[in-house]
Amino acid sequence: MNPTSTGSIQNCVTSGARLLVLLALASTLTACAGFSAASLNPLGWFSEDEVDPPTPLVNIPAEAALIRQWSVNIGNGQGNNYTKITPSIDSGVIYAASEDGDVVAIEISTGNTLWSTQVEDVITGGVGSGEGLVMIATESAEVVALDQADGSLIWQRAVSSEVLSAPQTNGDVVVAQTVDDKLVALNFDDGELRWTYETTQPALTLRGSSKPVITADAVIAGFSNGTLVAVSAVDGVYLWEERVAVPEGEYDIDRVIDVDGDLLLDGGRILAASYRVT
Repeated sequence: MNPTSTGSIQNCVTSGARLLVLLALASTLTACAGFSAASLNPLGWFSEDEVDPPTPLVNIPAEAALIRQWSVNIGNGQGNNYTKITPSIDSGVIYAASEDGDVVAIEISTGNTLWSTQVEDVITGGVGSGEGLVMIATESAEVVALDQADGSLIWQRAVSSEVLSAPQTNGDVVVAQTVDDKLVALNFDDGELRWTYETTQPALTLRGSSKPVITADAVIAGFSNGTLVAVSAVDGVYLWEERVAVPEGEYDIDRVIDVDGDLLLDGGRILAASYRVT
């Protein structure tokens, strides 16, 4: 056979095959065009409606317009370490502090500064107030008590480690919670140690602690082991304990359940929350 004839036959076969493929594709597309959504979903299993549509946005009318009455700058605020220092209000006066040692008393109604004093240390915990005292804690692990009337120093006392929350008082003792999971009570008048209550500290904890709640006869505190404990305000004797969370997980970081948020006393109930809900 002539080689030229053989090449022509191969070209014709190839062209014919291509034509057949194109005709098959065209037939398939034509057939698909005849399908409808109903034919693909004869039993109605799949709905065209959105299963979980987003909630429409609504306009929320403003209920109040906030107007600034006054403002006062206090030192460097919480500082670069974002220390948890919160103001305290007592008898119409705000007592506030900054990380770099400023402590001030401000009249709520006018914004006037009644007094201002400087503590020669970094403030890590505060501010607590009541019964004539303003209480803060410092980086040197000291609890400091100032006079509410003029900010003068009444006493300062070293404790076992840093205090990162506001000390509290009932007029008989000043209580503070340290980062090594101890609850200490100091005499109201002179700051002498009255009693200490401590719990077992986990291998890994958050840097922080809740502000203890103190009543006439009891002190309630949350600890890094996930428990809420009540002790006698007079002598620190154990009253009761309740677990807020249970540690779970293989690694220490999974078992962190610190009760670091401030406690809330609501009548005869105490509300508490842990770092991780379990």
